[in-house]
Amino acid sequence: MRRRRKSRVSENKLQYVRKGDMRARKPTSAKALCRRAITLLLAGVFFLLLGAEVWRSTQCIEITNYTIVSDSIENDMTLVLLTDLHHHVFGRGHSRLLDAVRSCKPDAILVAGDMFTYWDKNIDSTLYLVQELVKIAPVYYGYGNHEAMYVEATGADLQAALTAAGAVVVELSYVDTEIAGNPVRIGGSCGYLMREFPDQHFFMRSFEYTERISLLLAHRPEAFLSWGGMQRYSVDYVFSGHLHGGQARLFGRALYAPESGFFPKITDGMHTAYDTTLFLSRGLGGSNVVPRFFNRPELVCIQFAGAQYQTAPQETLRP
Repeated sequence: MRRRRKSRVSENKLQYVRKGDMRARKPTSAKALCRRAITLLLAGVFFLLLGAEVWRSTQCIEITNYTIVSDSIENDMTLVLLTDLHHHVFGRGHSRLLDAVRSCKPDAILVAGDMFTYWDKNIDSTLYLVQELVKIAPVYYGYGNHEAMYVEATGADLQAALTAAGAVVVELSYVDTEIAGNPVRIGGSCGYLMREFPDQHFFMRSFEYTERISLLLAHRPEAFLSWGGMQRYSVDYVFSGHLHGGQARLFGRALYAPESGFFPKITDGMHTAYDTTLFLSRGLGGSNVVPRFFNRPELVCIQFAGAQYQTAPQETLRP
């Protein structure tokens, strides 16, 4: 009797499974197939547009132009600001980046640091870029935090290598020179420029004591925007990067920036306070973890003119 009961139970299970199989094999309706096709198509278009925007935000250089009118400017001069390349390459041998710099016809090229990433020990690409840039205009190179960490980690003489490539290195130092006949003082620091760091504070006190036009390559903009640098030091023009424009942007708002956290208020643009004007670039490269998004690589071009010219608005070129 027990065996018969077992056989009946097993037969019932078999019949149930077969009925389930028959129900699963029913043909899919045309409406369901259409919905699936539309879903797959929309998903494909979404990821295609997402990939296109990431490519655009990493490969398509945007040139932002500013015009400064000042009584202290005797002769017109044009400066180009490069920052935060992070070993990225635009074309073979940096060809597209070099073409963008040439289009600005600069009298001097200012580099505000982080042109490579410190854990990439080979900096030949950066040195080659400097060698090509000096063929366009004099290059003044200020350190970023990655240059400082590279020197600390490797013990390499980075200043000697950059000088051999043709750049004038300004890290906690400055040079008095002329650009287009205008007497200028160009200095640089990748630090926080606070009294708590005596070497940086003493450098700034020495740097600001001049009647020349003072140009400071300060990689970290927070030193002036957040920590009182504009009020503490007398500097005419500051050139910064570091924030990568927020790396990813939505609706024109930055999502995150180093040392500023989520949704920072300022990640690019021109800002003036206490007779100091700061130019903040979104940079050319970025993080290896989060790709740039709605945030094209930026090359900043600043044209200085005498007071006889009218102030021109900011213009962004989108080639």
